[in-house]
Amino acid sequence: MSKYTDLEHKSALEQTIYWDSTSIDTPEKEYEYGRYLERLKDYEEAMVYYERAWKNGSMPAAYLYLKGMSRQQETIREEKQAEELRKTVFSYYREKKESAEDYYRLGTLYKEGIGVKKEMDQAIQCFYTAAEDNFGGAFYELGIVCLEGLGGCEKDYLTARKYLRKAYDAHWEEAIFKDFEIFQGQFSEYEYQREIMEAYSFRLGQLIRAAELRKTAECYQRVIEMYQKGFPGDTGKKRELFIRKADKYRN
Repeated sequence: MSKYTDLEHKSALEQTIYWDSTSIDTPEKEYEYGRYLERLKDYEEAMVYYERAWKNGSMPAAYLYLKGMSRQQETIREEKQAEELRKTVFSYYREKKESAEDYYRLGTLYKEGIGVKKEMDQAIQCFYTAAEDNFGGAFYELGIVCLEGLGGCEKDYLTARKYLRKAYDAHWEEAIFKDFEIFQGQFSEYEYQREIMEAYSFRLGQLIRAAELRKTAECYQRVIEMYQKGFPGDTGKKRELFIRKADKYRN
């Protein structure tokens, strides 16, 4: 697996500098700024910009807004409006299909039944198409398919891990956490110890930054959950320190 190297940090810094000096005055910029915030794990503020962008005509922003609502298990107040939006987004990606990301997004709509009846066969085919262009999210979803035996596929632990490795190599952050999880957290036997430690540190830093900026209960809870998990492979003083830090965010 690849790891979060200096290149990842350099990229994050460049994006921060860019957005600190850029006016967010078009739907396209609102959408891209929302994606930047989501990468920083500032989900609440990202949703603000996704909503602005889709109300100003950005269908990619509407997709991420719907995904965010699903992640937070919330619903749009006007259900009729919500259903129309789901159908509009699905129709948009069903017709578009210009890039690997388009196929990945269409696959997730089929998988989750957003704007269309759930169809895992269609979802898997979309993921395969996106994976042909090395799209990390597609590899991740194929890993979940094998892990959970979705769409009539048999559960296949080894193939699932293979796809998750490819996903992380393609910079899909969640993949290494899922791989470590299905490896049952046996750190001493884990092949990618440095990678999971770096990924953990990188994510914890993002969550702390979001909590410092937003100061909301939801942001604090995400930091608490990371501290409660403990640093991969550590059961000593750092574990005790993390427990104390989790208590700090509770208070």
